[in-house]
Amino acid sequence: MWTGKLPVKGRFRRNRPFNQNFVMGCILFCLPGIYLALTGLGAGGGRPSSQHVASLTNSILYGVYTFFGWCAGTILNYLKPRYTIAIGALGYPLYVGSLWYYDRIGVEAFPLFAGAFLGFTAALLWTSSGFIQFAYAEEKDKAKYITYQWVLTSAIVMDLLLIVDPKDVVRDDGRHIAIFKEPNLKEELSGVLAVMMDPKIIILLLPMYVGEVCLALTSSINSYYFNLRTRSLNNLLFQAIMIPAPIALAWVMDNPRIMSRRNRGLSGVAIVGTITMASTAGLLGWVMRNNIDRSLTSPAVDWTDSAFASGFVLYVLSGIVYACFQITVQWTLSALTNDPVLCARYAGAFKGTVSLGMCISFTIDAKSVSFQTQLVVDLVLYAAGLACLVYVIMVYVKDTNYFLESDVIVPAYAEEKALAQGDVQQTAVEEMRLREAVAEGKTGSVSVAPASSDLTL
Repeated sequence: MWTGKLPVKGRFRRNRPFNQNFVMGCILFCLPGIYLALTGLGAGGGRPSSQHVASLTNSILYGVYTFFGWCAGTILNYLKPRYTIAIGALGYPLYVGSLWYYDRIGVEAFPLFAGAFLGFTAALLWTSSGFIQFAYAEEKDKAKYITYQWVLTSAIVMDLLLIVDPKDVVRDDGRHIAIFKEPNLKEELSGVLAVMMDPKIIILLLPMYVGEVCLALTSSINSYYFNLRTRSLNNLLFQAIMIPAPIALAWVMDNPRIMSRRNRGLSGVAIVGTITMASTAGLLGWVMRNNIDRSLTSPAVDWTDSAFASGFVLYVLSGIVYACFQITVQWTLSALTNDPVLCARYAGAFKGTVSLGMCISFTIDAKSVSFQTQLVVDLVLYAAGLACLVYVIMVYVKDTNYFLESDVIVPAYAEEKALAQGDVQQTAVEEMRLREAVAEGKTGSVSVAPASSDLTL
């Protein structure tokens, strides 16, 4: 008989954190995955003006996204992930339909409206995605959760059936992730303001801003330089490279053999930074050497032409940059807290700021700014963004945030490790028992304080 409670044991239960993250990844595959494919082709790629319309539509999309991204964490804390994702899923089918309409009819109004609507809904969807990545993963699995969603990157029905309330999510050790309280509008607004004023978040604004900017430029180059069948192949492999590259990055950033979490983060940034700077500089050199100028007639290069190889390799490398640069930013944000409420606000801040970068980059591209100029700007922004990431990881990322946040329930493995090493006292363990009892509803609402006084960092 159904009792209204979800099971706390079993690998295939819905409320297992890993399974919730997997479901979110499947939803992203069904929705943004198709969007990325169409963007890479340039609004489907059929008309000569397709790339211009794609850039203009995306400029509007990300302008709306910027505003609602910063607000989406508050919306998520009120509606919870299930309904936030359901609303967030509505925009992508409409957007795809509008591009089909444009390819058939040639009227811009529908895709422009669909882009604006998608800006609102995508902010909700991606903030929910970030929340699940940040809040449900244990500290040792942060990069894996982010990467699994990338690799997986219909959906509404899947969400309504399979996504559960965060308060019902239970780890494999039988513990909930945190104590959840009813949201308060005043506290939510002050919380968003506090995130906007937080020094470490301010420092991370630049790497967040530059996280996805390469998509506008590389999509435009792909559309201009190659013919339709070749840019379709390029786009397929651009998507394909975003499977093994993030998996390899996650192996580094969650690797227990690298003892310090700070060192794991720095190792990941060093690898991604090297690839980012090398591929962007290489693309700049290629554009200059081959006089890739959109004011000239498109060369329509085919994969059988000798001019194909170099541009193809650089385009595929951009897929690694697109996926892995923002994964390092997301990992850094997730390493700053385990508090689900704060995770939701961080996820909203990330997606809102990323969308601002996308809005400006697509607007610049729609104005036909030269590829060379855009690449120089991107190269400078990447260098500065990497420096900001290194600083935040070195100064603000701790080996653990467990026992430092008042509503977070510490996983059993982390508690046992801390006790064995003498980092916490028995009172901290008793505090975790009380928090778990509150999360299970076995006791009433109580005032729960951080156990940080017992913790040696």
